[in-house]
Amino acid sequence: MKKFMKTCAVIVAVMLALSMILLTAGGCGGGLRGIRRAFWRGFNCYGCHLGEADEWFEKWGEKLEDWSWGDNWNTYDPDSDSLFDSFHDVIENKDKWSDSFSAENISNLKLELGGCEVTLGISPDAEYHVSAKSIKKLQAYVSGDTLYVCVTTTGQINSFNTKVEILIPEGTVFDEVKASMGAGDFNIASLSADTIKMEIGAGRLQTEKVTARELKIELGAGQVIIKDAMVSGKFEAEIGAGELRFTGSVPGDMDVECAMGNADIHITGSSEKDHNYDLECSAGNMTVGSRSHTGVAFEDDINNGADSEYKLSCFMGNLKLTFSE
Repeated sequence: MKKFMKTCAVIVAVMLALSMILLTAGGCGGGLRGIRRAFWRGFNCYGCHLGEADEWFEKWGEKLEDWSWGDNWNTYDPDSDSLFDSFHDVIENKDKWSDSFSAENISNLKLELGGCEVTLGISPDAEYHVSAKSIKKLQAYVSGDTLYVCVTTTGQINSFNTKVEILIPEGTVFDEVKASMGAGDFNIASLSADTIKMEIGAGRLQTEKVTARELKIELGAGQVIIKDAMVSGKFEAEIGAGELRFTGSVPGDMDVECAMGNADIHITGSSEKDHNYDLECSAGNMTVGSRSHTGVAFEDDINNGADSEYKLSCFMGNLKLTFSE
């Protein structure tokens, strides 16, 4: 009953906060600009809060502070000075650029990408290769055991002039991969690491093959498509207003939170009864194998005597989990 009352209170807070945001934006003459700014800054407008959902909006509002959005919703201008290392050269305003890095001491990969098209593919030799066209600002360097690639540009969300290619030696298994991706189009042919952490804002990420012990995805308003994954340890995903499509094997634990977006997860190599479940749905739609729920305040614990637990929660979005052995 406590959770039911809490959920109802959250829903009421959402409706009230949205009403106040619209009223304030219209009354102050800011119109859509005010609404847009309120959204990206965490829907925290003149003291309005969204309860549990406010945590997600505040989190992504902070991540998007590095991006200044113009009068046109589709234009952006990143604060690139906060993304680059002052101890390494920054490539600026060049038509073409490329460099190669020895793989001898590289065991980690860190990407900071925004406003560009990026392809991560297989190197033709034993070295790493980074190349780009129509560059506004780019930085690629090795520090310690980590290869860093940082790229920003300015323009339209749906028009990315800067094109980047990152090639890694075939068979590479990183210790850790961290990728922060804003607006853009990102394609990964294959990626293997012990730990993979990805943050995607308003961009689109598609991967053909991912192998990891731990995989964590934080998705804002963009789209993530993972076609073939093997996550031996734990798979975590936080979906805000975006869309996640995941196909792969997760024999271990799973923790997926869907706020206002959509998650379509297809598990291969196991059945519905091979996992235990902790399910919670506030005001969205949830389907888990043969079970489905639509409505308000649903929660269920299912113990199949399995070694793994799938913890799934849906606030106001749609979450679908299917299986094939």
